[in-house]
Amino acid sequence: MLRDIRARREAAHFVAMGGADAALALREARGDVARAQVWLSQAKPPRPGAWESQGGTGTRSAPTRALAAERSGSMALLVDEAEGLTREVVEARLALVELDAEGPRLSRDVAVLERQRPSLEAPPSGAEGNPLWGEYVAYREKRLGELKQGKAVEGPLRWEGYARMRRGFAQGLAFENLMVDRLRADAALPRAERRFLGDFDRPRIERWVGVWKPNSNLRFADVLVIEEGPSAGRPPRVETFSFKSRDLSGLKPNALQAQMIADAKEALGYYGERLVIRRPSLQPFLREGREVSVQRVRLIYEGGQFKPMSANDFDRAMSETRKQIPGVEVSFQ
Repeated sequence: MLRDIRARREAAHFVAMGGADAALALREARGDVARAQVWLSQAKPPRPGAWESQGGTGTRSAPTRALAAERSGSMALLVDEAEGLTREVVEARLALVELDAEGPRLSRDVAVLERQRPSLEAPPSGAEGNPLWGEYVAYREKRLGELKQGKAVEGPLRWEGYARMRRGFAQGLAFENLMVDRLRADAALPRAERRFLGDFDRPRIERWVGVWKPNSNLRFADVLVIEEGPSAGRPPRVETFSFKSRDLSGLKPNALQAQMIADAKEALGYYGERLVIRRPSLQPFLREGREVSVQRVRLIYEGGQFKPMSANDFDRAMSETRKQIPGVEVSFQ
């Protein structure tokens, strides 16, 4: 394995980014990085509580899972049928992220886009050998077709912006997977020992639940937790979680504060206060139709290397966010 790492830059990068899990995968694949990526994607997820044996940070498995999805370029690595993350769901989530993605875009002019049509066989400088290039070409074709049909969509992202958005999407989904594992392990504990779900008797954890509000229309909560136990005729307790794998480490104090406040305001606006739950399977737990009050909204950022560098800047930003958006509980994990 060491010989492979020293001899091949790709293998060295794979292990440097993925840590011990990637090193084990590379060993199992006998130095073949492509096979190692597949092995890593098929490995069993960590057992509940496994993050505790890794120093309590829970940050090791998320980057490796994101790395496998990013470097393979395969949407299949993001699909998890058992979790309800079918290919259709993953593509729908990616479409929402693309809609909100920042960065320069190409023209909406159909004639211009046709003249600038990318070629699968001729990627631009910097995209050679990148497995996401084929996905980008398909994305451009799909957006061109939508514009030809007269749909009110933006021009496509440029290649660099799309690649950055796609990597962020895979990383964010990996962090979400990790947090869902934590929530499920937490729910299995006696109520008095729980860290996240101590206000529930029998919490039911649901992912990517469609919720509707007049001002934000249909949105999808990363996680919605609803009381499954008896509630003596009262409406069930409902909490929502929004997970952000956002790099805040390089932001200056004012920008950090503005970003966290904006994220908290968005989480409250989309997933807080009163909303309508659209998932049919949750209807038996609702006492007064589909509209419920959300008792708590939690915005959880991925920590580790993404956490603000300055503890003072971090504390001030957290304090100001709680002050301006009191309906949202903000934390790093």
